[in-house]
Amino acid sequence: MSKEGEFQDEVEVPGVTATEAEINARAAQMAAHKDGYRAAFKRYPKIFFWIGVMLWMLILMGFDNSAGGQVLSIPKFRENFGGGLFVDGNFLLSASWQSAIQAGPTAMNVVGLYVGSYTADHLGKRIVLFAAICISFAAIGVEYSCKTIETFFAGKMVNGFALGIMSALCVSYVAEISPLSIRGIATGCCNLSQTIGPFIGSILGNYVGTKNNDWSYKSLFVAQWLFGGIAILVQPWMPESPAFYLKKGKEDKARKQLRRLCSNEEDAEDQLNVLKITLYEAEQLYNGGSYIQCFKGTNLRRTLLAGLVFFTHPMSGVSFNSSYGPFIYQLIGISAQESFRIGIGAQVLSMGGTIASFFIIDRFGRRPLILCGLTALMINLLCTGITGTQSQHSAAARTACVAFLTMFNFWYNGGIGAIAYAIASEIPTSVLRTKTVAIALSVNQGFGTMWTFVLPFIINPNEGNLGPKVGFIFFALSMINLVLLYLFLPEIAHRTFEELDELFANHVPAREFKKYITAAEVKAEQAFNQKGIADGTINEKQQDIEMVEHA
Repeated sequence: MSKEGEFQDEVEVPGVTATEAEINARAAQMAAHKDGYRAAFKRYPKIFFWIGVMLWMLILMGFDNSAGGQVLSIPKFRENFGGGLFVDGNFLLSASWQSAIQAGPTAMNVVGLYVGSYTADHLGKRIVLFAAICISFAAIGVEYSCKTIETFFAGKMVNGFALGIMSALCVSYVAEISPLSIRGIATGCCNLSQTIGPFIGSILGNYVGTKNNDWSYKSLFVAQWLFGGIAILVQPWMPESPAFYLKKGKEDKARKQLRRLCSNEEDAEDQLNVLKITLYEAEQLYNGGSYIQCFKGTNLRRTLLAGLVFFTHPMSGVSFNSSYGPFIYQLIGISAQESFRIGIGAQVLSMGGTIASFFIIDRFGRRPLILCGLTALMINLLCTGITGTQSQHSAAARTACVAFLTMFNFWYNGGIGAIAYAIASEIPTSVLRTKTVAIALSVNQGFGTMWTFVLPFIINPNEGNLGPKVGFIFFALSMINLVLLYLFLPEIAHRTFEELDELFANHVPAREFKKYITAAEVKAEQAFNQKGIADGTINEKQQDIEMVEHA
């Protein structure tokens, strides 16, 4: 057995010897490199469906996250639950309750991330996800029926816990079942889902938010039941992650789940052998799957990188923009009705940015997208701060400030928003993926909690009164993140999980990841050519040419 973090070029995997089964598995790995989007869809339609189910559940999470900010911008909610606080002609919630409503559920997200990842490793993702949906359904009922701000807060806290479970498990499940050729886009869609939720919330808020009755905010809670209800009907039929059963030594059950995900038994058997190779080598390298292993040996580097990409989220000001966007518009002189309409446009830009990233994420890679996206976002933040200094005194500055606040959504989701999910779910080793994703997301949620608690005291007119000038703060923090990403983030696009294990185990520098030829890659190409000769799809002369070119 190799020492922890030392890669072995030749590994004898129980149940997968150097026979036709291993050749087929290696050939399947190379075929995954060569497949395009259309070929992957034709080959794995069932996988696309279950990815869609996971994305639907993430829409629920995105909707709920935005609903917290939406209700704060609804005058009737502030009147009913604000305790009579009236400032400059508007009902307000106190800064402490604003902080609690935004930060409390985010903090419970972190608890849910760890509880969900731990229990899923013992019980499986399917059971734990179903339990999370049921908890969320009940918590929404508490929010809907509440009469006091304390009861509303309790419902938000419980729902935040359930959504934290969904976040970690949905993202890791999508990464585990996605074919290599669509893994970047599939994980990027996790971010798209969380922009669709706020978009729907903004449309609903625009139509009902200014009504002078309780339905102006209760409609948001009813809509959450729609998302949760559909998920409850479909999710129990979800195939369990095949990797879960293989880790438990239940090969027959893993094979059964793969047959539910693949279109034919041959593909299922090939994918089973690929998983056996990947998981066995990961177990040999890292010897276990506990949280402690995430911070030992080469896994520490992988955990830090996964955490770093999500650290860019709260430090870019996303909590300021997503949670307090409509509220900020109103602070600089935009009417409540107009702020909801602007919010709809902002969410359209969010979806547009995420979709735009799909055309870049695989063609140019993860590293260029996150670096260029963060640079564009920094420029936008700087412009927001500059125009924010004059937004109370100039109509032109106010208009420009609103434009930069809304454009934040495009640059954020077109860059660091979408790519973080792809990077954080691809970088971990297979035996630690769910736990590493949970740690990375907890970095995001943890610092997001801090900002949602602090921001009301910074931006409120009766507190710090910075308003949009807070853009200067996030510009400076993003500059630090840009330097860290440039120095330490490697390019991981178009790499199988086995190849990534080898790259990290061999301590390959970040700059050399893209051009480094792994042993796994060579063996996969040899197997692909060998199988091609056996099938008659390529001849020996073509193979010799390819091998010379590869050398």
